[in-house]
Amino acid sequence: MARKQKKITLTAAARELNVSQPTLSAWEGERKNPSVDSLIRMSELYGVSVDYLLGLPASMPGDGFAGPVLVPVVGAVRAGY
Repeated sequence: MARKQKKITLTAAARELNVSQPTLSAWEGERKNPSVDSLIRMSELYGVSVDYLLGLPASMPGDGFAGPVLVPVVGAVRAGY
């Protein structure tokens, strides 16, 4: 759990996220779902990606996520009539 890894108490996190402790507890216990805005604020507070908070793989720095891959484009495409 990202909050506990950062050693942030439930009280402090709820205060920073501007939600009640029971609400944050319900989000963490997967009894309720936070809004997208709340997920973004949590990711900033905890220093992790929203993907990580959602449980998607390879989303936390150092766990193999390398970010987007740039692919060189060679050639051209003609457009016209």
